[in-house]
Amino acid sequence: MPRSKLMRDPAEDVIAEEIRKNYGGMMNLATVQSFLGVKDCRTARRFLNGVTSYSINGRSMWMASDVAHRLVEGRDLL
Repeated sequence: MPRSKLMRDPAEDVIAEEIRKNYGGMMNLATVQSFLGVKDCRTARRFLNGVTSYSINGRSMWMASDVAHRLVEGRDLL
């Protein structure tokens, strides 16, 4: 039976909590790069494609829970 879109994966909550503990609730591109372990900002941008960004003081920021959701979503595609 396919998983409902409304159901959340428990791993998403664990990953989001780890991100919040280590990086805070909002992440900029540099912190996303650090979290992913990549050096190229284009790789981080491709990972964040489709994730809602927020402009705070002219800088793009992403919520930790959205990044965790994207990470779990990408894992499910493998």
